[in-house]
Amino acid sequence: MARKTTETDNGQSAKKSGILTNPIRNLTVTATLCVILSVAFLAFPYFVRDYSGYVIGGLICAIGFAYTVIYFLRKPVSGIYRTEFAAGLVILAAGVYVIIASLRPDATGISITLRLIVTALGILMAVDGVLKLQYTLDLARMRFDAWWLGLFTSLLGLALGILTAAGLVDDFGVRLGVGDGNFLSAMLILGVAFIVNAVLDVITVTLIAVRNHIAAKEAATAAAAPTSPAEPAAPAAPGGYYAPTAPAPVSAPSADTPDPGSRS
Repeated sequence: MARKTTETDNGQSAKKSGILTNPIRNLTVTATLCVILSVAFLAFPYFVRDYSGYVIGGLICAIGFAYTVIYFLRKPVSGIYRTEFAAGLVILAAGVYVIIASLRPDATGISITLRLIVTALGILMAVDGVLKLQYTLDLARMRFDAWWLGLFTSLLGLALGILTAAGLVDDFGVRLGVGDGNFLSAMLILGVAFIVNAVLDVITVTLIAVRNHIAAKEAATAAAAPTSPAEPAAPAAPGGYYAPTAPAPVSAPSADTPDPGSRS
C-alpha cells in the first residue's frame, strides 16, 4: 500500500511540473486588469485624476464597515477573540484617510492618493514581472526552446513596473499636473505601459499553453506506445528479507551423550 501511494504521489508531482495550469489563470487575470486600467487612463484621464481617490477610498470604507457589521452579527460566544471589529476600524480609518487625501492636491494639482495609486500599480506590475520570470525559469528547466522569449517579456515587464512605481516618467520631461498637455502625456504613458504589460502577459500565456500542448502530446504518445513484456520476476527467497527464520529441528539426545544432571 505504501509503495502504491508513493507511485501515485510521484505521478501527480510529475504531471503538475510538466503541465502548467495556474500561471495561465493568474496571467489572464493580470492582463485583464491591465487592459481595464489602460482604458481608464487613456479614455478617462480626468476622471482618474479627480475621482479615483474617492472611488478607492469609498471601497475601502465599505470593506471596513462590512467587517465591523460582521462582528456585531456574530453571537458573543462564536465571535469571542475574533478580530473583525479591530480590523474593520483600521480599514475604515484607512478609507477615510484616502478620501481626505484626495481633497488636498499638491502644487502640481495632483492629489496624494493618485500618486499612491500609480505607485501601487507600478509595484503590482513589478511583482507580475517577477512571476513571469519564475514561469520562464520553469519553461527553461523543462527544456522549452522558446523560453528566452519569456525571459525578455518578464524583464521588460519588471522594468515597466519599476519605472511606474518610482515615478521616473518625470525624467522624460513629463510631470504629472504641470500643464494640461503634460498631464495628458503622463496619462498616455501610463496607459501604454499597462497595455504593453498586458501584451507581455498574453505572450507568456501563449508560451505556457504551447508547452502544455507539447507535454500533453508527449504523454499521449507515451501512453499509446506498445509496452515490452515484462521479464518474469525472480522467485522470492523463502520467508522474505524481514521474515523470521524457521527454527532448527531439535534432535533427540543420543545415548552416548551424558546427562548434565547426572552424577558420576
